[in-house]
Amino acid sequence: MIFVSDITYIRVKDGFAYLSLITNLYSRKIVSFKLYPSLETEGRIHALKMALAQIPKDKKLSIILIEAFNFVRRITQIFFSTKATGSA
Repeated sequence: MIFVSDITYIRVKDGFAYLSLITNLYSRKIVSFKLYPSLETEGRIHALKMALAQIPKDKKLSIILIEAFNFVRRITQIFFSTKATGSA
């Protein structure tokens, strides 16, 4: 099972909102998404957690993040530190 992550912006009344998407690479179905008012990592982490919650425990998963390097690095740091401590 391979998930692909991407982010895009959408013009809204007061500027932009940012849509984080997690897609199943094989089926091309969007498995989770989060529309967030800023580029803060919380929106992307929320989408990632929603996607991970859908995976059966016996399945292996690869995640491909297609975003700017700094975003990927920060999400990875936050996600794995959250996973290690068990809290957000």
